[in-house]
Amino acid sequence: MQSLKGVSILIVDDESELREILAEEFLAMGAAVRTASGGDEGFEVFEEFQPTVVLSDVRMSGGDGVSLLARIRQRYPKAPPYVFLLSGYAELHQGDAKTLRFEELIPKPFSLKKLRARVLEVTRQVSP
Repeated sequence: MQSLKGVSILIVDDESELREILAEEFLAMGAAVRTASGGDEGFEVFEEFQPTVVLSDVRMSGGDGVSLLARIRQRYPKAPPYVFLLSGYAELHQGDAKTLRFEELIPKPFSLKKLRARVLEVTRQVSP
């Protein structure tokens, strides 16, 4: 398994089991990981943690993923985090990525193997 040493990941999802699975997976790959259960909490953690990657659900109580992304981009317009939005609904499309400035829309259910590969791909330049 390739390493994510030097990469920090914020996982924001209101499903605690999914947060735990993703956190364990990326911790095992060497990433620093923090989690939050909603967009409002996620933004607070983002400001403190300044992650390289944000994996966020779209629909959540406590602030949705699109609002979280907008707050991050407004407050830190030059910040380089790679943002992946996770969704089981069709309210967003990959075509929205350019407008909203997210890396990719990952439909739920998703392949953990493919998600790992995408995170590795976009973070190559920050990994040692």
